[in-house]
Amino acid sequence: MWKYFDHREDWTDPRSYVLERAGAVVAHVGLWPVVLTRSARGCLKGVQMIDWVAARNAAGAGLTLVRHLSAMFDFIYSIGGSEETQRLLPAFGFREETKTWIGARPLRALSPIRSRHPRNWKLVPRLVRNCAWALYPPVRIHGWSVTAVTPQQIPPDLVAALARETHSLPRPPEFFDYLLRCPEAAFDLYLVCDPIAPRALLLISEVRLQSRVAGLWLRDPDRAAWSEVYALAQRAAAEKGRTCEIVAKGTRGRSGDAAVSSGLRLFAEQTVYALSETQEPLAGLEFQWCDDDWVFRWLGYCT
Repeated sequence: MWKYFDHREDWTDPRSYVLERAGAVVAHVGLWPVVLTRSARGCLKGVQMIDWVAARNAAGAGLTLVRHLSAMFDFIYSIGGSEETQRLLPAFGFREETKTWIGARPLRALSPIRSRHPRNWKLVPRLVRNCAWALYPPVRIHGWSVTAVTPQQIPPDLVAALARETHSLPRPPEFFDYLLRCPEAAFDLYLVCDPIAPRALLLISEVRLQSRVAGLWLRDPDRAAWSEVYALAQRAAAEKGRTCEIVAKGTRGRSGDAAVSSGLRLFAEQTVYALSETQEPLAGLEFQWCDDDWVFRWLGYCT
């Protein structure tokens, strides 16, 4: 699969492990890695577990993989997951770190809705709601702009500044190179500028007719800046011509408040679990779509 075998310049170690017993595979875990370079404890390697499965007749196989990973990495995190996964994680030593919000907004309510929803009495009220929601509140931009760039065009001073920020998991230009080669989703990388200087990086993914704020990295973030970039993301997604809705994710708090002020509506949340010796690595971080493989997997329509 592409996510395991395509080259990643920012992570050259293996990204998939299996557990074998008597020559048979009884468990598997995929890795979605990240490196924290700004930790008080130095450079820390972490991973989100993806595609984590174990045979029902192999007792302890899943725990064995978790123990193996905990010896390899400084921290492990898990966002959401099935009911069974969320039941098992606390038993394996994971603690609840925080919760994420998921928000959405329709961008084109008319053309795709008939193919996305059953043709019953709910269709017309949904259409009316989505038309109103797409128009109000209006998307307001206050002098900021976005420009599509390649990873090689990111200003070095912005790369350095974002590496020092503590609001999101850091992602180097090489990570964007990897995602731009994804065969399952279309990715666009944008440089966000305020009236004075480059201020942020914005990554948008598109799967079918749905766009996602895959990642947002702000220099000197505050609620007004978050809201401005969410508004810019809506405009950039709408300009694609096909996208019918936009979906975003973040950690509960100021990013969620900013998303609402930009016109998104929050409708779901997910629990983030963590396994580490200290709470320091993940405290206060924004968890986004690009922090696991849901960034390019199909979610289903949200509006």
